[in-house]
Amino acid sequence: MYCTDIGCNDGATITLDSPSGSWAAGGYELRASGDGIMVSCTLNIPAPATNDVFGTCTTTSTTSAASLALEFARTCMAFDSGISGVAGIQCTPIPGQSSLKLAVPGTAANLTLVLTREGTQLASESVALQYNAYYPNGQACGGACQEASATITVAGAGSAATGSGDAGTDSGPDV
Repeated sequence: MYCTDIGCNDGATITLDSPSGSWAAGGYELRASGDGIMVSCTLNIPAPATNDVFGTCTTTSTTSAASLALEFARTCMAFDSGISGVAGIQCTPIPGQSSLKLAVPGTAANLTLVLTREGTQLASESVALQYNAYYPNGQACGGACQEASATITVAGAGSAATGSGDAGTDSGPDV
């Protein structure tokens, strides 16, 4: 068996979905806090958003960074040019099918999330996280990291109208 030096960091990924699959243009702020960690991120979504958009984050974590991005679902096609060794995959974003993805460092068991657009609160949710061991080199090599995920649906996120702040929560791990 061969074990590499590939490593990983403990953390959680929170996916924020809009019921319509799209997000209104504007300036967003997402704050997450819990169990000693605080994260604050900003993201400007252009009109129209046609590619992934990356925000900026600050965090109290001293071990790794937080991140926030608008990520589009993609359709991908494999191709072979007919020339030996020239092949690949080309992926194209699908308009109107995007999610906000927040990466939070550490192993907070509970997070409180507050999402605003242009200063108007869209959601305020508490999420209970369940972590699972992840072995980047396989379990026999050791070096596990703890990873968790959750998905929140944000009502009103896809329109320029004020959101109700009422978001559904699925705090279980994505499978």
